[in-house]
Amino acid sequence: RIAGGGALLWGTGGAAVCTAPGQVFPPSVLADGAGGAIFAWADNRQGPYSDIYAQRMNANGAPVWETDGVALCTANWQQYDTSIISDGAGGAIVAWHDARTSHYDYYAQHVADLGVPLWANDGVAICGGDGYVANFTMASDGAGGAQCAWADQRGEGQHIYGQRLAANGGRLWADGGLAFCLATGAQYSPRVVSGSGGWILTTWGDNRNDFNASDIYAQGIDS
Repeated sequence: RIAGGGALLWGTGGAAVCTAPGQVFPPSVLADGAGGAIFAWADNRQGPYSDIYAQRMNANGAPVWETDGVALCTANWQQYDTSIISDGAGGAIVAWHDARTSHYDYYAQHVADLGVPLWANDGVAICGGDGYVANFTMASDGAGGAQCAWADQRGEGQHIYGQRLAANGGRLWADGGLAFCLATGAQYSPRVVSGSGGWILTTWGDNRNDFNASDIYAQGIDS
């Protein structure tokens, strides 16, 4: 943690978030609203495949939750590439790429301010199509849930799909996700912004007129 004047507040070498054995992959992080931060990451402390963990550091740089992080997902095979948003109440919603099924999907877990996972063991599935998914992004829906979007290769081409997760982890739209754009060509790298009342604005890169050039498109979706 660095003060406004540049002073290092958690020691010159930084504060340890996780020192578990094995490889730790790059974390995602957000401010906890109280001078500290919540981190989420993948590591392979339990074997060749990585699992998902999270830790909250207080304003003084001390870990608050379980030593080396609370486990959010220890499902079979590989979990990696975390995303994190605030739940608005001192906790976080963490999402990740997950290979527990025959194809890669995205899963998410809600961890409360005291470090307790609130949704199903090993997280809830965000999407369940039969194609490869990538470029995941999410934002708070303002009601304890999350608005999500990703690029999806189900069927022909690559298109933009989305999902809204309720505060209890339930999927509010179609189980495989709602199609935001099914234009020809490829769509990729979506970004989401949520507004009051649950609506979502999504933008993405799009090469439907020319595979050698891209444009930017946007779509608004109500709750």
